[in-house]
Amino acid sequence: MTQVLPQVCAVLLAAGEGVRMSGPKGLLLWLDGLTLIEYQLRELAEAGVAETFVVLGAEADRLEPWARRFPRARAVRN
Repeated sequence: MTQVLPQVCAVLLAAGEGVRMSGPKGLLLWLDGLTLIEYQLRELAEAGVAETFVVLGAEADRLEPWARRFPRARAVRN
């Protein structure tokens, strides 16, 4: 089990339009069959980050459900 570092928070920037990617980068398939946003949130959680603020903008409605899967992630809209 990962030790949670109570004073460490992260900001995950996921507000871009992803124009060159034809959609949000967070939804690209990445490693281990995960989307990029899942992978990033998993890695931050495993590193012990107490809370991650996922900043959403374009396509927020598509990305927010992925962030909600992680109990220590909080989606905020820019």
